[in-house]
Amino acid sequence: MTELLGAILDRIPHFGHVVDAAMADAMGVPAEAMVGKTPDEIFGAAPNSARMIREINEVLRTGDSMVLHEVEVTDPSGRGRVVRNHRSALPLDATGGVSAVLTVTQDITELKRVESALRRRAMYDSLTALPNRLLFLERLVHALQSMSRRGASRVGLLFCDVDSFKQVNDTHGHLVGDQVLVGVAARLRQAVRPQDTVARFGGDEFAVLVSRVPDHGTLNIVAARLQEAMKAPLEAAGEVTSLPVTLSVGGSLAEQADIRAETLLEAADRAMYRAKRRGPGQIEIEGFEPTDSGADRQVS
Repeated sequence: MTELLGAILDRIPHFGHVVDAAMADAMGVPAEAMVGKTPDEIFGAAPNSARMIREINEVLRTGDSMVLHEVEVTDPSGRGRVVRNHRSALPLDATGGVSAVLTVTQDITELKRVESALRRRAMYDSLTALPNRLLFLERLVHALQSMSRRGASRVGLLFCDVDSFKQVNDTHGHLVGDQVLVGVAARLRQAVRPQDTVARFGGDEFAVLVSRVPDHGTLNIVAARLQEAMKAPLEAAGEVTSLPVTLSVGGSLAEQADIRAETLLEAADRAMYRAKRRGPGQIEIEGFEPTDSGADRQVS
């Protein structure tokens, strides 16, 4: 009995702990119903049981411990949970053969929830709930890689700067300024397609990643649509702001599959500052002339 207990303890991961009812609770099977039953009898009718049965049978067959892994399960109430399992073979017979499997199950649902919340905090702007610079760059790199691998349609990038935003803060205060930014973010999001990404880069600067852009003229149309979305007065602190909200927009288009994200960002940034020098509410698309035939096309 002492040797058996030692074998069990040696196989429990140092960071885990055993909760007797965890496996039964996670699988929706009463603990007492497991006594004297085979894995198929215990888990055969339970939700998410096929993987557990395969793993137990594999440990019995090979005598090797299964590496620690996480799996989503459904508890008896239908609530989704995440558990961490570790399965070990126990040599309990006289020949050293495997006749039992020790499973240590830890409910890590709350841990995963916290991890998800931390990731969201790291990837999303706390004021507007838009993706932040980090997540935007991740999506931009992915879009350019897809363009390179699969010959996907061109990728467009737009930088938007809220004109005279300092005047909004100075006239109405920072609380109103924050609410204006939230309103701008919502309108930008509504002005583009679901597959496009609107992000807040910080301060009064936003960025838009536009997929499936055939030419510069089409990207210019999207930029004009973003500006159009700002024409109606914004409400902040329960009243309509007296200052009109306009955007200076600069854009760039990925025309070669091997273009680097940094190159595209720098081109859009240059275009935006050229637009700002021309005055509020202007658009500059790198490499685009308003007479281009593509200006009449629509983005789909």
